[in-house]
Amino acid sequence: MRPATLPVVAALLLGAGSATAAESFRFPSIDGGEIDLAAFRGRPVLVVNTASQCGFTPQYDGLQALQDSYGPRGLVVLAVPSDDFNQELADETAVKDFCEVNFGLTLPMTEITHVKGAEAHPFYRWMDAEHDFSPSWK
Repeated sequence: MRPATLPVVAALLLGAGSATAAESFRFPSIDGGEIDLAAFRGRPVLVVNTASQCGFTPQYDGLQALQDSYGPRGLVVLAVPSDDFNQELADETAVKDFCEVNFGLTLPMTEITHVKGAEAHPFYRWMDAEHDFSPSWK
């Protein structure tokens, strides 16, 4: 993957010791249920906001390759589809089908989630407040 095609991401190392603020976040899973970041304690987590109709959509190949290569050593790649940049499909079923058919994704994925602004998921609001990180279109 060339650096120009990398998505805007948030990377975390969830502590092996005491609980961190990042571990308190949960996302609704595209497969139903929820993804609890606390379940990844002690592991590096790459949180990536994605969009199925973006020019960077081929990033899914690289993200899956990262998960396949480094997942056995602890890495978790979490895809967070968002329509905040007007480039996501209409619903979760369409996103899930698109990603499975076109990219063979098996990595964990959230439901379509706001990543910026007042409606941003609490994780992204925390990233902005604590780490001055907010996804943007660059």
